[in-house]
Amino acid sequence: TGRTRELAIRSALGASRRHILLQVLADSVLLAALGTGVGLLLAAAGLKVLSQFAPAGVIPGMSFAIGAPVIGFAAALAIALGFLVGSFPAWTGVSQESLGAGARATDRRGSNGLRNASIVVQSSLAVALLICAAPMVNSLALIERSNVGFDRGGVLTFKLLLGDRYKGRAELSRLYAGVTSELQSLAGVEAAAIFNELPGVEPRWQTDINPEVDGEYRRIRPGELINVDWGIVSASYFATMRIALESGRTFTATEAENGAPVMVIDENLANRFWPAGDAVGHHIKYDSATPVEIIGIATDVHTYGRQAGRAKIYTPYGRFPFLGEVTAAVRADDVDALSLVTPIRNAIRSIDPALPVYEITTLTEALDRQMSPRTLTTWIVGLFSALAVLLTAVGIHSVMSYVAQERSREVAVRLALGAQGRDILRLIMRKGILLSGAGIGVGLLFGFGLTRLLSGMLFGVSASSVPTYVGGALFFAAVSILACFVPAWRAARAARH
Repeated sequence: TGRTRELAIRSALGASRRHILLQVLADSVLLAALGTGVGLLLAAAGLKVLSQFAPAGVIPGMSFAIGAPVIGFAAALAIALGFLVGSFPAWTGVSQESLGAGARATDRRGSNGLRNASIVVQSSLAVALLICAAPMVNSLALIERSNVGFDRGGVLTFKLLLGDRYKGRAELSRLYAGVTSELQSLAGVEAAAIFNELPGVEPRWQTDINPEVDGEYRRIRPGELINVDWGIVSASYFATMRIALESGRTFTATEAENGAPVMVIDENLANRFWPAGDAVGHHIKYDSATPVEIIGIATDVHTYGRQAGRAKIYTPYGRFPFLGEVTAAVRADDVDALSLVTPIRNAIRSIDPALPVYEITTLTEALDRQMSPRTLTTWIVGLFSALAVLLTAVGIHSVMSYVAQERSREVAVRLALGAQGRDILRLIMRKGILLSGAGIGVGLLFGFGLTRLLSGMLFGVSASSVPTYVGGALFFAAVSILACFVPAWRAARAARH
């Protein structure tokens, strides 16, 4: 835009509109291409960092590589933006000479309007992204510090593929008892367990229950079933996962193998139907008309990364021996859990050489893999918000530098008439601060709508937290003031000299 006078003179001296357009577009496209090259280098480095939060295969269809499609898209976007950004000042320079003073005034108003709009739009997008990123980052930190009801450290998990060779409740129960006993006997193993799914993962097993309350079983009407998460576990499951019992006891190894009609429930379920604390000794019907006695109350186990809410029951594996595959785990006793991989394989081979062992991993890694999509999304939103703030600060600084240069003559006159440096600072900064303020207002409204969409990904953080909005607005206001202050201070200093 600063070259409009030069372009108008070139046009007056006979340069065609085509030549002027090509000259400006060549400069603009070259700058865009250089920026794209730097951006691709930064992207390559950034993807190495992001890939650590979502290893290959965790998110189906996602690959962390910059291939030909990515480079082609970036190059096409750079060329398109180069033409778009460069065509406006080129066209303005030609039209000013062709159409005279009236056009110059109109073009200047149009140019000012475009610059003003760019500040408002950039500011609003940056504030909206800040408002989205803050609760997501806080949520991720809270997840890491939260008490999920079990100890994930030092646990090695794996799966056994049963196939069709084990049939019948008795045969499966004997297999599970043999596996837990063999694993428990390994050196360095504190406890071992068999169960249907890992604690902390999104539950897949549920069942409907009919609890005994005040001596009567609650009448369940159609459509009013009480649904709970369902853990099918061995007796040593609670010791292996270090899930505390608040009262009562867990079932014995014999009860687990025989499928005795006993169960352990969590605090959530106990408090719901027996708030007086007398759940132990009551009964629940869940898979048949046979009452099942509650013998213990375990602390609540939360799904990793989600708030508590669902109730859970634990029943011995002998009552419902699951088919297909079974999950097992061992807790290491003062040794590295991964050092137990070979002993575990040998132990299972001694029971059945044809029994496949797969998906061996630590419980920590399994839960981290489950959290990978959320972690990756949080880092991407945080990165984009930081880039948006940086780009907006550069944009505001650039526009205000141009405004200061455009008003340099006026500033000199004001100083000659007695204006002080602070007066010049206010003069130059006022416009940028007002435009940034308008952008902050729009960004707060935009961010309010976006955080509603992200509420399902938040843990322990409200999507409409007032400190988040106030903090985001104040932080960006400080960045905007700094971006406006630097060119204003330079203008006042240059005019005085």
